Amino acid sequence: MVHNSARKKAIRRQMSATGRAYLDAERTLDVDPFPAIDLGPSAQGGRIIWEPWAGGAPPHLLIEGRPGSGKSCMLSRLVKQLPTAWPVILGDPLKSGFDCEGWSGRDVLTESSEILEALSALLGAARSPYPTVVVIDEARFFVESLAKDESREVLEFLLRYGRSKRIHVVLAGQRLDRSVLPPCGLRDERARAPG
Repeated sequence: MVHNSARKKAIRRQMSATGRAYLDAERTLDVDPFPAIDLGPSAQGGRIIWEPWAGGAPPHLLIEGRPGSGKSCMLSRLVKQLPTAWPVILGDPLKSGFDCEGWSGRDVLTESSEILEALSALLGAARSPYPTVVVIDEARFFVESLAKDESREVLEFLLRYGRSKRIHVVLAGQRLDRSVLPPCGLRDERARAPG
């Protein structure tokens, strides 16, 4: 259970983000605060479950697949399962249909410069009582549309040290290789969209 003052702050954040009354906002916090995220069926017939807040689980997620293979649908499924109290940064620099409007005030940033600014702000932010989830669809375009060094530097910091600040990064795209991802020792644990 979160300390009382931290809980009250979380309830107030929830109230301002959703426009809910105090008791309604408090009830949403009483739902499982750290749920397992079901990303859908795996190729082996089971389910793909992501729990970066569980000890030993990979803190970040790469979703890779061909055009039309379901990457954006997988991202939408992921975001819809995140508790509304959690801070979320959603980026879709190609405006590729990552339909997140109406999700408790969670706006989708569509300009690469806005996405980079939001990520840079995370670097100096205090640790949140809840995980912050960064979701970027078409990550290759995001990195290539900016000064590559600057965007890679910010991504590298978040991928290396984000877990200690409860920041979890989800990147999606067609080809997420070393030309896009910073060399920060990421294990090759990817969720490949079926197809």
